[in-house]
Amino acid sequence: MERDIWTFIRIALRKLPRTRRRNQVYADSEILAIVLWAVLHDRPIAWACRRQNWPMLAWKRNLPNQSC
Repeated sequence: MERDIWTFIRIALRKLPRTRRRNQVYADSEILAIVLWAVLHDRPIAWACRRQNWPMLAWKRNLPNQSC
């Protein structure tokens, strides 16, 4: 069930514009993905910012910190 919901969320996030401000390291869609991953699993955002709590190939880059 969670996997189906996450697939739907990923499709929706890909439709968002990929623009970033000059000093912005992570796109808004990446930050939103972290928040939605935490909500989907009923965990705090700090939990979602740790790589071990994600599927193996979910992120190719570093995950944002909780402060982002």
